[in-house]
Amino acid sequence: MVDKNLEIFQDILKSYDIKTENDFPKMKSVGKPKKTYYGNKSIAYGAIDNGLEYYAAYPMTPASTVLTEVINSKKVNFFQAEDEISVIMSALGASFT
Repeated sequence: MVDKNLEIFQDILKSYDIKTENDFPKMKSVGKPKKTYYGNKSIAYGAIDNGLEYYAAYPMTPASTVLTEVINSKKVNFFQAEDEISVIMSALGASFT
């Protein structure tokens, strides 16, 4: 299989008359680079942009990157708890204030 793939690759190089690395056709850019966001980052910044004031979380997968994004934004008060019960108690306390 490897030999066959190498043979195909060599045929392609010959058809384009490519002898060295510098002979490869240059790829041209199409448009501007796009910004990409993963789901948790979108959730975090959506909440922040819509008035999130306090965020309490216990960092565990898959939600730990939401906490990371909230911390990195430096716009929201946060509490990184030691367990889920602490998160619930913190959220209750915040709701009472």
